[in-house]
Amino acid sequence: MDCIWMASGLVKYKLCDKDFDCENCEFDKVMMNFSAKLSDNQPQKSTVEMNDEDILEKLVKRIEAETFDEKIIYLKNQLILKNLFGNAYYLGVNPIVLYLLDDFSTLNDFNNNEIKRNQIIFTLEGSWGLKKFISPIDFMVIEKINFSQFKLNKWYAIILFNGIDREDYFLSLEEWTQKKYEALSYLKKNLNKNPDIGQSMMDGGKRIKFLHQFIGRNNYLNLLNKVYA
Repeated sequence: MDCIWMASGLVKYKLCDKDFDCENCEFDKVMMNFSAKLSDNQPQKSTVEMNDEDILEKLVKRIEAETFDEKIIYLKNQLILKNLFGNAYYLGVNPIVLYLLDDFSTLNDFNNNEIKRNQIIFTLEGSWGLKKFISPIDFMVIEKINFSQFKLNKWYAIILFNGIDREDYFLSLEEWTQKKYEALSYLKKNLNKNPDIGQSMMDGGKRIKFLHQFIGRNNYLNLLNKVYA
């Protein structure tokens, strides 16, 4: 996939080899420092404009760069599968949803290895609240992946899934594309919109770091519930 610096037109050619984990990317750090030096001779932006650009524009570029992967089964309820062999699969969270989940610190599961359709698999929790991930399929958990690795690579567990299920458990390419652009449309709508007083960490001049701080907790949870539901 194209690096976000290539997608922005600032570099001619650079592919991302960090799964868009820009915070731990040396190339991103170099480019950010270079951009900061260039901006020294430019008119300074307000705090609102800087927060807007740092959070929303970067998030928009990441989601725009995301493409439909034929090797992935995109499940409903924001989950994905990737076949290992036979009926063994990786189970994880849709990358676009993880981009939106920009500040979570706790994963809670229910120590249940046999998961039924419409049952909660796990929850992710952050300062914005709690998000439940509900299974659209029946499956058996073989091995869970540790939390630190989950945050880096999106995979939650290795499971057994026989694939014989109702036909409405996955997203088609058309549905995936529609959901992607719903998320982009929502984010772009907020690019030039300042948060309401009392809604975000922008109040009092504090620098905001996460999407939920910019758009407000209630709007953020509504976005999570809407995208890829």
